Amino acid sequence: MISNSNEPWKEAGITGRTRIERLLYNRSSEKLIAVVLEELEEVPVLARLYYRCVGESTYRPVPTQNILDSYADAVSCDDSGFVVYNVMRYRPPTPGVREFGADWIGVSRFNLLTGYSEIVVDASKIRPALPYASGWVSSILSAHADGSGAICSVGLEKSGEDGAIVDLEYFVFEVSFTRGLVREIAALPNVFL
Repeated sequence: MISNSNEPWKEAGITGRTRIERLLYNRSSEKLIAVVLEELEEVPVLARLYYRCVGESTYRPVPTQNILDSYADAVSCDDSGFVVYNVMRYRPPTPGVREFGADWIGVSRFNLLTGYSEIVVDASKIRPALPYASGWVSSILSAHADGSGAICSVGLEKSGEDGAIVDLEYFVFEVSFTRGLVREIAALPNVFL
């Protein structure tokens, strides 16, 4: 439950109406990463990341590109100073619709030593073999210790002759951050299982 206090973690550098979802540790950089759920006015709860050195007490935010970005599935890469996460961007409701939509932006990698963030996988790197036309990373299951890739569940779309999506299937794939889909590990016939 989100605390009734307006900013329960302010003294630790975590601002806003938040609750801590979980804590990660990156061995290589000796940093803690807090996965924080933030509640904004009239917006879905957003996942944010904050980090600090183990010898400090104040967290710094991992920068967001857009106020409606949410960072899901954060995983620490233990042999490097990286944390990787899935970026979803919420869209405000359109007229006549009460709920927010969301778009997958990509998998991002944040360097805990330099503060540099980059999208390492987006739709252009998900180049599935036929009969699939496009896809996205639906969740990150684990990451390579060196930060070069991850094991992910991936949704792949089949398109009809008119370009409309006619089918959607899910798989577990090894994903390289330089080459995209590398190896299918398993089909997920029950969507997420």
